[in-house]
Amino acid sequence: MFAAIWAFLVWIAPYVISAAVAMGIGYLGGKLFEQDYKQPPSPSGDSQSRSWMPHTTEREGSPHPRAYGRNMHHGNIIAKWTDVSNEEREILHMIIEHGDGPTQGIGSNVVYLNDQPVGNFTDVNVQERLGTMDQAVMTGFEKTKLEYEIGTELIFEVEQTFTTPNDFFDDIEYTLMWPNGFFKYQKDGDQKSSGVSVKVRISETGLNNWTTVFNEMIWGNSIDPIFKLYKLSTLGFTCTLGKQYDLEFSRLSEKGERHYNDVFIKSVREVVNVAFAYPGKAMIGIRAVATTQLSGNVDIKVIREDRLVNVWNGTAWTIQYSRNRAWVVFDILTQPVISGNGGGLPYVIERYEGLDPMYLDLAFFYEWAQWCAYQIPDGYGGVEDRMPCDVIIDFQTDIWTFAIDAAEVGRTHLYWCGPSLTGWIDKAINEVIDLVTVDNIMA
Repeated sequence: MFAAIWAFLVWIAPYVISAAVAMGIGYLGGKLFEQDYKQPPSPSGDSQSRSWMPHTTEREGSPHPRAYGRNMHHGNIIAKWTDVSNEEREILHMIIEHGDGPTQGIGSNVVYLNDQPVGNFTDVNVQERLGTMDQAVMTGFEKTKLEYEIGTELIFEVEQTFTTPNDFFDDIEYTLMWPNGFFKYQKDGDQKSSGVSVKVRISETGLNNWTTVFNEMIWGNSIDPIFKLYKLSTLGFTCTLGKQYDLEFSRLSEKGERHYNDVFIKSVREVVNVAFAYPGKAMIGIRAVATTQLSGNVDIKVIREDRLVNVWNGTAWTIQYSRNRAWVVFDILTQPVISGNGGGLPYVIERYEGLDPMYLDLAFFYEWAQWCAYQIPDGYGGVEDRMPCDVIIDFQTDIWTFAIDAAEVGRTHLYWCGPSLTGWIDKAINEVIDLVTVDNIMA
């Protein structure tokens, strides 16, 4: 009986060994070349308010732009309105947001309006805010205005009513326009002043309780377009927060012979007396004469040096502008919240909203950063970093997926080694490494 069992074991042993070797090679190959990345552990526990971790694949809301390196920005116009200067021209105000700060800023780079440098336009003023948490309001933007273009002509004894869409403003402005000039030609060809009588009334919406705020003869003598701006606060009317209003416009005088005084309701603005500084948002503010070049859609572009990141130089951390791919990925994974302004208040990391840096292999990231910063020919007679990172994250993603993608573009594979995130760099090997083969698996 024992002889039979022994003979069976001798017969099956080669098959068992072959199966074990195949399983071992399959397991090892899967570990070496697997494409399904493990999700990072949750070392800090779930949030009490949302029960989600910011470094997982769960998402909330819409993506918010986050830019690294040197990029061209179109930006989002978050506020736009017009003012009037000397009755002869409108001044366009625009606030353009370019994403989260703090950033290095536009520096000496040129801002483009409709693909033209701002220097091609009349009286353009450009201001910038770097996206610090304590940034001040830009000059000339101390109030925010919601503007509604109307552009309808006032006809004799025809009342026109505009209802404010909102109820959270402190004042109302309106602009009257004479687009074809405002004058009278005498029979001898001489140019004289012309007048037009305009009445404006206001009532809380739905009450039909009208108050006359303006009833005057307006005079003008110009062959160029004329703009006149009026504020209800200076006309003796105080708006109340939480109320909507109806504005009624009417022309009380007919157009006489040889009079050029066609008057239009150009626009109405709801004025909010709150100085919005938009802390943490990198912005530029533009004030320019509202010429026909800037009518309709306005495209604004600027090349900017973007988000500041935390950089390790081998001995200490520094918050600075950097295009280094390793430190960009480090910033994406840890999501630091930076306070200060780099001047009187130095930049300081208040907290991390992503992974705690203690779970990232600093030695590996430092090695990767040095490899990325290695200088190579740029094709124009100079040199450049081997692996810079210039990217605007304005699409829906999660930080883990983006970090993996950004690392692989930089010829690096991230993986978890226990509780620590480390990686390997796809570079030339100049030292002895362990090679796993069938022979040493058998051994």
